[in-house]
Amino acid sequence: MMLSVTMLSSYIYCPRKLYLERVLKFSKFPKAAMIKGTIRHHAYDAIINEEESLIKSIQNNETQNSIFKKYKYKYFALLKEVVKKNKKSLKSVNLGLVDTFNLNWKYIEKESINRSQEIYLYKNKTGYFGETLWDNLTPKIKSEKRIFSTNLSLRGIVDQIEVHEKGLQIPIELKTGKMPQEGVWLGHKYQIGAYMLMLNEKMNTNIDYGYIKYLDYGEKRKVHMNPFFRDEIIEIKDKTHNLLNSKIIPDYVEDKNKCISCELKQKCHSL
Repeated sequence: MMLSVTMLSSYIYCPRKLYLERVLKFSKFPKAAMIKGTIRHHAYDAIINEEESLIKSIQNNETQNSIFKKYKYKYFALLKEVVKKNKKSLKSVNLGLVDTFNLNWKYIEKESINRSQEIYLYKNKTGYFGETLWDNLTPKIKSEKRIFSTNLSLRGIVDQIEVHEKGLQIPIELKTGKMPQEGVWLGHKYQIGAYMLMLNEKMNTNIDYGYIKYLDYGEKRKVHMNPFFRDEIIEIKDKTHNLLNSKIIPDYVEDKNKCISCELKQKCHSL
């Protein structure tokens, strides 16, 4: 049985909830936070997919301000399109199009400022522009890379990949919601760690770090790989596999705060 990498994160958060969803097939109603997160992810996917054409359009005489305007206008249009495509989902949780756009735009606009500045500085440093700028740019960002490992019995979709010189690929996971004071949430750590192992196997390389990017805070935090962490990932993967093949429903989690906003709370506590 090949597991989704996201199941490892779900197992760490609440094994009981994972069991109800995957084994007992309990359905859950979409929450506003989930739909907001989906829209943000789709917006970032659209942004990454348009970057090549954006960069190739940059001319030799472009100023930092003119490059920023290109990025801002393009990001604005892409976010608007993504929000409109999710009109039905937003309506199902009583979220308006304008409010959703405005909520996301304050983050997407910051992204346009930061990325346009990075591109301007690289252009200014190298003298490259247009296609030459794109061809030589490093790192490039790729969006939503599907990956699987027969050896690890894992599959998943990496949110973003930083492609560096000599083909080095660094995984990045995008997360909305709260960010811990230090480091990353445990489930996020195992998720990015699993992607590192899978990329190492696929690329026959040695990726020893990845990133969790907390979108609401505009902060990217590094997660390091080591032999102990690798063994822990394998252990969690095996525990998740055993859970999904078990006939015993796991007990409730000790942290009852996790139950407060859980969409399966009523069904879970009725068992």
